[in-house]
Amino acid sequence: MGFSLIEVLITIVILMVGLPRLASLQGRASTSQLESYQRSQALMPTIKCCRLCD
Repeated sequence: MGFSLIEVLITIVILMVGLPRLASLQGRASTSQLESYQRSQALMPTIKCCRLCD
């Protein structure tokens, strides 16, 4: 019929473990995106130079 107390406690434990990991994953994704952008910007002068030489 309803939820028992043990089911609610297990759900809370799962959320307590999962949510911080999800936040950590989001932080890593943001860092990776920034690094990718910086690398692409660092390569732009080289790419422009190569196009001028062709």
